[in-house]
Amino acid sequence: MWRDLLVERAEDLISDEKDLQRTLRRYQAFSNVAVVCGIVVPILAGSTVLTSIRGIVGWWPIASGAFMLVASVLIAVHKGLNCDAFHAKCRAALAQLRVLAMDYERVLNGPTHDGSAAVFDALELRLAAFYKDFMDVLPMRPTRLIAAAPGEAPG
Repeated sequence: MWRDLLVERAEDLISDEKDLQRTLRRYQAFSNVAVVCGIVVPILAGSTVLTSIRGIVGWWPIASGAFMLVASVLIAVHKGLNCDAFHAKCRAALAQLRVLAMDYERVLNGPTHDGSAAVFDALELRLAAFYKDFMDVLPMRPTRLIAAAPGEAPG
């Protein structure tokens, strides 16, 4: 049972890592668009002012105004949701996921000895702390919560 639980934990962590990477890529794409808009909006605003000063009329002021409105909304959402802090926390979670998964696999593939139960218990405590610290960035999924009792001998 103990080794089966190690395999399940490692699989869960690898699955969580893939899900978190997908989520981070999706949010990062939105953030990149918002940042680019933050650069382009002032340029468009300046060019619109210059075209109106020169008396150039046509579709440009309307098109640039619409684009500036959409870009401003994207920038406001990006800043309001504090996306940069969220991305940093996602990257920290990914780093910890990799370390935990490697540690579970190392214990699983290493020699079994009398201290294995203590090592497993320490990993379980680190895993619980990880989920507590990063539950706000991890994609939701059913989690296997059944664990060996603390101090239980490996089977």
